[in-house]
Amino acid sequence: MTATVKLDAVAEALQRLEEQLELPYVPGELHAWGESVRQLLGDAATRLRADISGRHPSIFDSITKSQGNLRQQVDKLIADDEQLLQALGSVERLVEQFCTSVDETALAGQQFQPMRERVINDGLSLVLRARRQRSAIDTWHREALQRDNGVGD
Repeated sequence: MTATVKLDAVAEALQRLEEQLELPYVPGELHAWGESVRQLLGDAATRLRADISGRHPSIFDSITKSQGNLRQQVDKLIADDEQLLQALGSVERLVEQFCTSVDETALAGQQFQPMRERVINDGLSLVLRARRQRSAIDTWHREALQRDNGVGD
């Protein structure tokens, strides 16, 4: 028996993007693949940005209010959010460039394959980075709420 885990909207968007990026190259479908990546990246980007600007600040406040000594960790999480946003913008520009400049009918495979591989690698790296950041935030939030402060009876 397998357990099913319900993912939140951000996790679902990241999973759909990852699945599209992992698809093998099928001749004649490069344009459709690129457009799907662009659409799925756009959805993931919208959800990630909303999470970073909306949900993360309240979690960071909760962490520092519960455990002021975790301020250094919160500062690192905030910096990591900024780096994630920069990486997201970089991947969006790369995918846009790929979609507008790569024409499978005019180029031989060896001409567009390196750029497709870069889209795949940078996109998967972004997915992993976003997941790691979400995991780190959840971990520190749980730690802040469950940490024993050493207060005795």
